[in-house]
Amino acid sequence: MRWPEAAAEDDRRDTGLPRMRVLSNRKLKELGRIPRSHEGHQEDALAAVERCGADLGNRPKAVIFFYSHRWARGNWCEELQRELPWGSEEYKRAVAEGKLVGDPDDAAHSKARALAAFGEWFREGLAKGALDVDVDGGLTSASNVEIFWWIDWCSTPTR
Repeated sequence: MRWPEAAAEDDRRDTGLPRMRVLSNRKLKELGRIPRSHEGHQEDALAAVERCGADLGNRPKAVIFFYSHRWARGNWCEELQRELPWGSEEYKRAVAEGKLVGDPDDAAHSKARALAAFGEWFREGLAKGALDVDVDGGLTSASNVEIFWWIDWCSTPTR
């Protein structure tokens, strides 16, 4: 079974699990930061793969990278512009008031910038044939590949 049919077959199975959500490298670069899951910048992974299509060897022109990481500012409250000690009354009050607490990146958004730069480097490397990749193993060598990220912070529903 070729990949579009396999994806459609998978799509018909109701597992009860949430769909996999990905963030395009283009959107990550545009935002300049890792967005929260509820902001709506992500898209369904299967839909992204289908939208990008396949190369002449029937390999998807969408490449999805997984990124999980240690948070840089786990107790940061953007609205209050400071760290809130975990479990403190101030932390509990901020959460109860609906303030968003936690940011996986530093103030300079170093992770987001590094991921976007890597995605662009990888895409350009594939397009130029400059990367030593296993094309026979399923990775496309198409010049119009699109890079996507599954990032735990923005691809998994959180609040």
